[in-house]
Amino acid sequence: FIAQSWPADETRAFEALAQRHLHRVVSFCTRFVGNRVDGEELAQEIFLSLWSQRARYDSRQQFSAFLFTLAVNRCRNHQRWWRRWLRTDEQVRETPLSAEPASALDDLLDAERGRWLHDEVSKLSLLLREAVLLRFEQGLDYRAIGRVCGCSEGNARARAFRAVEQLRTARREVNR
Repeated sequence: FIAQSWPADETRAFEALAQRHLHRVVSFCTRFVGNRVDGEELAQEIFLSLWSQRARYDSRQQFSAFLFTLAVNRCRNHQRWWRRWLRTDEQVRETPLSAEPASALDDLLDAERGRWLHDEVSKLSLLLREAVLLRFEQGLDYRAIGRVCGCSEGNARARAFRAVEQLRTARREVNR
């Protein structure tokens, strides 16, 4: 995935860097998305992105943190796309041909619930917000959340639990 038009010394250095970290990135992506083929494709995309964003890298920064930030973002985008596609596909398969379309009132209520939840999630502390979004929006297990957040699996589980409890409390207060 290295273009011939790039300077030879820069190309060789990048190839060495890619070879040194390729296995770790493929392994991370595979575990993140749960599929070796997708993990390998994502890793290739990550290294292409790394090459195109090489000017953004500050040598005072830990290289693996820069690399895995790209990896996490690419994997998250992949998961979002995949979940949207599955949701749409399931809706198409599960919607009976004779089903009545949702009323304007149903659409309004759904939108209001979505706005309320978005507002409440944004009020959570950063650590709790990150955990609840990774768990319920991204579908990551607690071990993966711990890896992304730099904490233990138990700590990731506790953060998500506290976030859900705070959301439940906020909902009870609204329903009073």
